[in-house]
Amino acid sequence: MAKARPVPVDPEEPFGDAARRVLPVRAGELVEQIPGVRRADDIEHLHDLRVSARRLRAVLEVFQGAFPKRLHAELLDEVKTRTERMGDARDLDVQLAFLEEFLAAAAPSERPGVEWLVATLRAERATAYGRFAPDLDALEQGGFLDRVERLAGER
Repeated sequence: MAKARPVPVDPEEPFGDAARRVLPVRAGELVEQIPGVRRADDIEHLHDLRVSARRLRAVLEVFQGAFPKRLHAELLDEVKTRTERMGDARDLDVQLAFLEEFLAAAAPSERPGVEWLVATLRAERATAYGRFAPDLDALEQGGFLDRVERLAGER
């Protein structure tokens, strides 16, 4: 799992200043996961993106009072909406990892059924990844980090 970058916060630092420093770091961590998710070659990429999204949502929720309500609500809603669609794909990743392990140890008589199920879930996984591709585009190229910077710059 991708580790969160440390962002030291001084207890004497004003709440809003800490918020404005932490928010862009957590948003950047989310966006950095996108190329790996697009490759779809390792299920951990999607897992790491979802963890990054939860961290970003937590920062937005904890520091809610430091930001203008409308901009804050729009950004939090965008993060939630764009990342919650990834849950189905993650579930399929986990199921496939289990079944592929099971298949390796399966008896010859069990293999055809498990192979069919693996093939079916792989097709569903490809569809699930395709469903959230526009969300990845919006987060990576749709001005998401600009909106984060704008929110972080507001007082």
